[in-house]
Amino acid sequence: MDNNELITANKNQTTSETDTFTAERYRLFYRHASQSGKNINKILDFGCNTGRGGCILRQENSDIYLIGADIVQERLREIPNNIYDRIIDLSTNGLDDVDNVDAILSGEVVEHIPFLQFIDYMKSFSRILNKGGLILLTTPNPDSFLVKMGRNSVLTDASHVNIMDRDFLKTILLKTGFEDIEIYGSGKATRIFGERFPMFNIYGSYLIVAKNRM
Repeated sequence: MDNNELITANKNQTTSETDTFTAERYRLFYRHASQSGKNINKILDFGCNTGRGGCILRQENSDIYLIGADIVQERLREIPNNIYDRIIDLSTNGLDDVDNVDAILSGEVVEHIPFLQFIDYMKSFSRILNKGGLILLTTPNPDSFLVKMGRNSVLTDASHVNIMDRDFLKTILLKTGFEDIEIYGSGKATRIFGERFPMFNIYGSYLIVAKNRM
């Protein structure tokens, strides 16, 4: 899949703009980041879409320096004013001039990035994060009960080109410069069961949190 095909596939997938869990996901992101003991002053919202998550981060902390980045230009143009201090169009620019970031948040984005490109991004994330900085990712759980029961739209969605289970994603994080990895349940099931229910298959997605060791 070339870059234009990737942009088109993601542009055609519109559920991210109506996802009813987005606000809760970003509140959980911020809670995990703020409870880490790290000073969180600069955040990269990677895959920021139309800025719905950024709006939540602004509500949580109006003083943070917030960078939004996405590959779909049309969605970047829909971002309200005064949400992000900087917006990066990933269809034309990279992250080369981004640095000294305290946390990178990426909600339901991993699955949209081809594997080799994802590896490159992970290496970039390790470079631009401060030592001990946090990365917080959510992505669909391919081992969820719903997927096993045949509700496998997560696997068949044309924009989902990189579905990884939690052990494999943890291995990728370890190999690209991260440590102290924690994995939590994510998605609507957390409204009932919280993030640490022992039967992990109840979760439609999972949240992985790690520290940059570089």
